[in-house]
Amino acid sequence: MDSSAPPGGSAREVYLAPRHGQSTRWVWLAIVSILLVVGYTVKTRVDGQIVNVAFKEGQTVHQGDLLVEIDPRPYQAALAQAEGQLTKDQATLRNAKITMARDKALYQEGVIAAQDFDNQQSLVGQSAGAVQSDQANIRAAKVQVAYTRITAPITGRIGLRLVDQGNIVHAADTTGLAVITQLQPIR
Repeated sequence: MDSSAPPGGSAREVYLAPRHGQSTRWVWLAIVSILLVVGYTVKTRVDGQIVNVAFKEGQTVHQGDLLVEIDPRPYQAALAQAEGQLTKDQATLRNAKITMARDKALYQEGVIAAQDFDNQQSLVGQSAGAVQSDQANIRAAKVQVAYTRITAPITGRIGLRLVDQGNIVHAADTTGLAVITQLQPIR
């Protein structure tokens, strides 16, 4: 390797026609641009039946494009159930607060025992906790519904379609739904 070559690379020597009776030695260095190609396996996060495959093999897809839809009905039903439970627990909380206000007045007048008033305060706390739990369940159910629409995580060319409409897919599947190859360099 020539001492004028860049570290880790090689240089090509080029000789030009002599000028004024001398030979001139030139060393050309090439600047190489490396294209990083990234492949991304598209997977599902929920189990269910595929109701729509919205891409064709070899198609260029853009980040956010719809690729696959999984039947959302079971997840929409779970969301509706969580919303119904929230409504029920909110009504229970309102009733517990009303009863606690009554019990407070009765306790201050000495009509009921301190234990009865304490029990009602505890019931208000339990009902408030149930409402918070229901709200979290609703948020989780909305996430599950959103996961039924699988979109392209990157822009690139989609490869072979690994699933068809009607297939049952699982979040634990290792093969994925398709592979997207990113063609633009990562910046």
